Amino acid sequence: MTVCCTVCEGSSLQRSLDLGRQPPSNRFFLLGSKNEEERYSLSLGYCDDCGTVQLVDRMPIEAIRPRFDWLANSEPEGHLDDLTGKLMALPGISTDAYILGTCYKDQSTLDRFSQRGFSQVASVKPVDLPASPSTFGLETLQHSLSDSTVIDTLRDQYGAADILLVRHMVEHAESAARFLSALRGLLAPGGYMVIEFPDNERILRQSHHAFIWEEHFSYFTESSFRTLANRVGATVVRFERYHYPFEDALVAVLRFDSSVPVIGESSRGALDDLQAFADSYPVEMTRWHTTLSSLRSSGEALAVFGAGHLAVKLINYMDLTPFIDCVIDDHPKKMGLRMPGSHLPIVPSSELATRNIRTCISTLSPESEVRVRQNLADYFKTGGRFIPAFPVT
Repeated sequence: MTVCCTVCEGSSLQRSLDLGRQPPSNRFFLLGSKNEEERYSLSLGYCDDCGTVQLVDRMPIEAIRPRFDWLANSEPEGHLDDLTGKLMALPGISTDAYILGTCYKDQSTLDRFSQRGFSQVASVKPVDLPASPSTFGLETLQHSLSDSTVIDTLRDQYGAADILLVRHMVEHAESAARFLSALRGLLAPGGYMVIEFPDNERILRQSHHAFIWEEHFSYFTESSFRTLANRVGATVVRFERYHYPFEDALVAVLRFDSSVPVIGESSRGALDDLQAFADSYPVEMTRWHTTLSSLRSSGEALAVFGAGHLAVKLINYMDLTPFIDCVIDDHPKKMGLRMPGSHLPIVPSSELATRNIRTCISTLSPESEVRVRQNLADYFKTGGRFIPAFPVT
């Protein structure tokens, strides 16, 4: 099957970094499981026509779909008060405006609108989408919301929104262009579509390879997102950047008008960064092996802290399994499972002492690490330490 560009839907995709055959990051194993592990080719590249950085070899949606109903991914929300205030100030928006969210990631923003006096607030419920497996995530939601016939049904049920919230879903879309074009059907005339997505400029420049994830099909920067907006005939009426340690949150406020022409614009500004990112892959692997070999030679036991998809990718992409004893995570559902690919055991933080682990590679978000350090104060007081998996520079 031909893989098409997520933005211009062309077929001129070029591979820059082949990451080999990888397991889905959410495919944890039960201890002692004899199931054969699924693996799929995964690679990062770009579209030679429009310049968008994206996955070239991709996992099928059926493989990405989670098998556990307790898996969840959270996004930074420190900017939402400021963003809500700016959306309230958009021309034509008053407390009578109808605010509609497209999935669970929009609920915290909807709550802020409600707290500020907006009475017409709603969110699309998964049960109102076409029949799906009992367990699913954004991979299934984006697929349904990219279907114009589904959108027509939702419009009949939910009405047309003055502000449509779409947080952290466009990067998950198989076709970002088709996704936005379909969602346009949920907007009232002159309405605003609010798209939030991660900026990938810094992960490319800082060689954070573990951020390449099968669930993110597109790796947008501000420039390449503007290319997408032009391709779907949208005007960017406001653009916000909110700074975070790993990757900034970008917010584009779009307005659609039939008089706005669809422009076949190209954005190639990230391609030099992409090439440097690909070139640095073996260099980073060597650096990790050298560092961990030195620690192991001194008799240290090592662990990775956090059993999320970043840990899965770091261990598998950098081939760190021989150096790591276990993965630490206090999530009650993860303890006792094994990591995808490496099959390393996931154990609670109480085993740091039992296993005499004095050094952990932290794959935690900065917000999560603050909480963990507070909970493990005694561990750090007695000489325990974290090595950052993704140094912030």
